[in-house]
Amino acid sequence: MKKRILILVTTGILLIACLTLFMIKKYQTNPVDVTLYHIDQATPQNLDAPFLQTDGEQIFFIDQQQKGRIYSMSVHGDQPKQLTTDSAVQLLLDENMIYYTVLDRDNGIYRMDKKGKQLKKLVDSSFSDLIGIQNNQLYYVDSDENYALKKLDLRQLKIETLSTNWIGPAKLHNNKLYYVDHTDQWGLYEMDLDGGSPKKIVNEDVFDFFFSSQGIVTQNEKGNVFLQKKSSNSSSVLLAERVVRLHVFEDQLIYNRDDGKLYRQSIRNGQGENSQPLIDPDPPIFGDFFIVSNWLYYYDSMNMKNARLHRVALPETSN
Repeated sequence: MKKRILILVTTGILLIACLTLFMIKKYQTNPVDVTLYHIDQATPQNLDAPFLQTDGEQIFFIDQQQKGRIYSMSVHGDQPKQLTTDSAVQLLLDENMIYYTVLDRDNGIYRMDKKGKQLKKLVDSSFSDLIGIQNNQLYYVDSDENYALKKLDLRQLKIETLSTNWIGPAKLHNNKLYYVDHTDQWGLYEMDLDGGSPKKIVNEDVFDFFFSSQGIVTQNEKGNVFLQKKSSNSSSVLLAERVVRLHVFEDQLIYNRDDGKLYRQSIRNGQGENSQPLIDPDPPIFGDFFIVSNWLYYYDSMNMKNARLHRVALPETSN
């Protein structure tokens, strides 16, 4: 029960972090600040950002300062165009369509094109965590049914439940589903896309997980980060401790700790190298962050009422 409360509280904190990342001042009816969203290069390296997606030409983002509306703009930073009027909390870009979840009076999963047209409600649910799309199937977690793992056929709009256990987080990778099962001591599972052949691959508690060429990187609720080697004969390897928020780019770990600094660590030959402080920004980083090109974006999470977005250039590093 304590773990369930912890995960709900932590998930709520991360969700607030995502939703308030772009908040510079208390909501007003002013136009969106163009300079706030100016991105110099196309694709964010952090694909886990549920509030910002890009196809390399346009950027689609949720602006909490504007009541959670979705906007689009070119990667060159022109005037943002408003696409929605409802309060979105997560978006997912797939080819020519945008999928997003809403938490206002008409909760559910929606779909629209990149111009904000062809709007259609697909699923009626209080809150759904979008996982990804593959083979015209939208995978998501449904909070109305104790966080059950489901998939929606985007052609027939037919919903199928893959697991009734409490699932989350979950990700698509190499034609497989990977998910944390809270009903089985937070173990990490692998499953076929049709829900078949579920297999537990990590017995340890998993709070979040990422993929690298060296194996799966997991983080537990205490902030300890492990490499789960591909060989079944090898045990997990401790990579880092006291990690608050972790992102994995190829075989590079980027994370922050409770000291507010950003760290970088490489994985080589199944082992973690010594961590290196990448940047010590002012104000410090205590919450979530994301990286676009060589820029670090984060917000002052210690001052939520007047949270401000910060952008800092990352230093040049060698592998």
